[in-house]
Amino acid sequence: MLNVHVDFPLLQRIALPITIGAVRYPGIKIHETRIIRLLEVLLHGGTHVGGWTARQVHHAVLTTFQLSERAYGLNKLRYDLRKLKGHGLIERDGSRYAYHLTSKGVQVALLFLFFNVANSTGRSAGFSPWSMRAT
Repeated sequence: MLNVHVDFPLLQRIALPITIGAVRYPGIKIHETRIIRLLEVLLHGGTHVGGWTARQVHHAVLTTFQLSERAYGLNKLRYDLRKLKGHGLIERDGSRYAYHLTSKGVQVALLFLFFNVANSTGRSAGFSPWSMRAT
């Protein structure tokens, strides 16, 4: 059996705002729908060679979740990408404006998706994410 281990200190750290040099990055909360959607797209498209440009990610989020441009504009996406980059969850691919998840980003994306599924499907059925076991 595989016990599911949740790294609560990691989730606590990324929930806090950080300052790097003169730049301040807001915290990332586990219940932010925009971040959850963005991480899901980046996680599922992890094999995208050369990383994702902001426009490619934007298009993928809009089509995957059937959102309108008005509901999730490119500027909102860029703000979210900036937060993820500031917390070390994504990095640029060389000098290009193409992004991919870091190993920390993959870990956080999996945790966010795990909690999102647990909260949306399991609470009413008495599901507890801390007791989940995979065989």
